Amino acid sequence: MKKLVFFFPQIDKVGGVQVLFYRLIKKFIEAGNYEIIVVDYLDSYLLKRLQGLNFHHFPLDEERKIRLNKDHTLFTSPGKISSLLSFFTFSHNARLFLWEFGPYSFIENQILTSYYRYIGIEKATRISDMMEKKRKIKLARILLAGSRFSGIFFMCGKNYYYNKLFYRIEFEPNYLQIPVEFSGPLLPCTKKPKDETGHFNLFFMSRLELQKSQPLYRLIKNMSDFQKFQKKSRLKLIVIGDGPEKENLIKYSNELEVESNFLGRLEGEQLDQIITEKADLSFSMGTAALEFAKLRVPSVLTEGAMILKGDLKTEKTYKWLFDSNDYNLSSEPSLSSPEKMKKFEEILDEFFQIKDLSDKTFQYVLEKHNFDSVFSKINEQLLNNRLQFNVLIQNGIFDFSFKDNLLKGYLNLKRFVKKKDYH
Repeated sequence: MKKLVFFFPQIDKVGGVQVLFYRLIKKFIEAGNYEIIVVDYLDSYLLKRLQGLNFHHFPLDEERKIRLNKDHTLFTSPGKISSLLSFFTFSHNARLFLWEFGPYSFIENQILTSYYRYIGIEKATRISDMMEKKRKIKLARILLAGSRFSGIFFMCGKNYYYNKLFYRIEFEPNYLQIPVEFSGPLLPCTKKPKDETGHFNLFFMSRLELQKSQPLYRLIKNMSDFQKFQKKSRLKLIVIGDGPEKENLIKYSNELEVESNFLGRLEGEQLDQIITEKADLSFSMGTAALEFAKLRVPSVLTEGAMILKGDLKTEKTYKWLFDSNDYNLSSEPSLSSPEKMKKFEEILDEFFQIKDLSDKTFQYVLEKHNFDSVFSKINEQLLNNRLQFNVLIQNGIFDFSFKDNLLKGYLNLKRFVKKKDYH
């Protein structure tokens, strides 16, 4: 039997990718077509959720590496490529299935990736040409080969665009959109239509880190401004998620007199229940937008954590999920048709006036992101997959030049000094 090896180790930062991997592994186990192996920390989120299911676990251990051969396909994020030799040994014909979950995922294999995230993709493209051009060429070759051999897949058009821009290459992307599971029967919408008077719950869901929280700060400001001039509607913000930015967000919403309730992290039936009972309208990005949409809550996409330079000053930063293109799960004005982009008050006007928003939202996600359809697509691509480990070897991805090692040494020194100063 062929073996699928899942590798996306994470303990503290549980987000959409971990939840997706859990659902995907569970589905593969139920299907029974592959022997499933999970390589992860002993106390990881994945292992806790998969308890009692039929799979093999190998603990993450640099001293005891796992051997992968022609019967194995390693299922992971492209951002993990550079660290593979720390935990695995490969035969050259072991296969790789790389799913790009974020716009910088593949770019994480660059030495200065954390700096590139900070300065933005446009400036990062220019700086990287000077600082590590040879490594960019190696990675560009892998990107081209992976796309050609059905081994690298992009979650959405935004992720493809970032890589196309950064590596200055043209290629045909393979898309593998984020799937969402539907629970219960697919019934027509039973939510009552809203008028402009009354109390409305606006939901936002995300991990509350500084970068991911920027759309939430903007939403709070928009709500505050809206209610100063529009007295008929009373808006309440309900936030699902946890993280280090939570207290700052609570303080900011209080300062701007926005009524809010921060519920912390929820998942499973508890999450579905609170959304079904309380949510009138949702603002989110990524997998969170799909969680609202599958329950027929009109879903508005916000800008992502990574914002293109041309979008920094625009006021029209929102877009209905059903107006999205190339499976994008954030609004991205530069990558959208201008007529699809909305100001906050325009979204509210349409929310009150258009009666079939719930059905349009639900039908879109049912058609584009249905878990069963995407799972069939993954199985088909696994059969087509010809991306072997020797492609990484041939392109020298694990070979670092003298300049590369100098950059790595400099970064490690900076981290050490910062950690020492902190303590």
